[in-house]
Amino acid sequence: MTVKTSTTRFPGIYTRESSKRRHDGKPDIVFYYRIKVAGVSRWVKCGWRSEGMNARLAAEMRRNALAQLNPAIPRVAPLFADAWNWYMTQHPLSKATRSTAQSYARQHLFPAFGGLRLNSITPELLTEFIRSRTAAGLDPGTVRHMLTLVGIMFNVTRKARLHNLSSPVQDISLPANYEKRIRYLSHDEARLLLDALKKRSLPWHDMAALSLLTGARLGELLTLTAGQIDFQNGTAEVMGKTGRRIIYLNSSAVDILKARTEGRVSTEFLFPGTKGGHMSETHPVFTDTVRRLGLNPKGTPNHRRVVFHTLRHTFASWLVMQGVPLYTVQKLLGHANILMTQRYAHLAPHYERAAAEKISLHLSPSDDD
Repeated sequence: MTVKTSTTRFPGIYTRESSKRRHDGKPDIVFYYRIKVAGVSRWVKCGWRSEGMNARLAAEMRRNALAQLNPAIPRVAPLFADAWNWYMTQHPLSKATRSTAQSYARQHLFPAFGGLRLNSITPELLTEFIRSRTAAGLDPGTVRHMLTLVGIMFNVTRKARLHNLSSPVQDISLPANYEKRIRYLSHDEARLLLDALKKRSLPWHDMAALSLLTGARLGELLTLTAGQIDFQNGTAEVMGKTGRRIIYLNSSAVDILKARTEGRVSTEFLFPGTKGGHMSETHPVFTDTVRRLGLNPKGTPNHRRVVFHTLRHTFASWLVMQGVPLYTVQKLLGHANILMTQRYAHLAPHYERAAAEKISLHLSPSDDD
């Protein structure tokens, strides 16, 4: 009978179930690692679960074996601070992501982990980090973002052969992002914001207006070229978070885009930067305009602050309040599934509840009863 070999979450670590040995009332599990020696795959037995072996210990044994075979992999794991700095300087990151990540490192990650070697950063240590930071009032979404970056750093530096450790982040439950950003603008706030932006920067006015009119994300607008606009069909093909998607253009959006495409070749960005490429998403015009208008009073929680993405939420919120079905809103936003769109369900007009109440009429006692 063929013995089935199963993979684990650790690269190169496999298990097999014994047909004879038992442990805790179940078939015992043996752990192996696989490495290549002179181009030939070699399987090495690590031990049985009944003997205390587990996938993480097997992964450590494999790392040590690889270090002996390949001096390029250091036997001593690097310090967290050194690995993080390598990730920040050697791995391609957007300017905004790098700025946010470095802020996280200075304020939270380095004080907690900076002087530790990567193999000392355990799931238990990360779980305590989550507890202490959330207890101190840090937004759960921020903690989640920090640890997501830590997990990416582990994987990137591992591929760069700075170590052979698996990310401990994969073994913990990240905090749920309880406070989804749900702020949307009133019609008066939207008009006030667009008027103020038009006086300061026509490109930022046009991007804000297009986001309100189509639900487009800032990144989708910044990378938009003249060739992506189809005026005949009233659509634009943009590069979204999950790949290419189509946004639909109403007459107001068409007017803005016609003015911006005039005289441009198909490959030109509609919102070009001053030094080539497209405009930067970190440009302070939008944030400063919102501040001057007082749309983010002091003490406003992060998830209630007006940011550029608020315009996309406003687009969706206004549609739902006008009775547009959530399924249609989902398609217009380019959401991967309806669950992402459900956050707007509470904005549906009251006539939907009234319509549901009509069903009860069929079960109400008749006058003849």
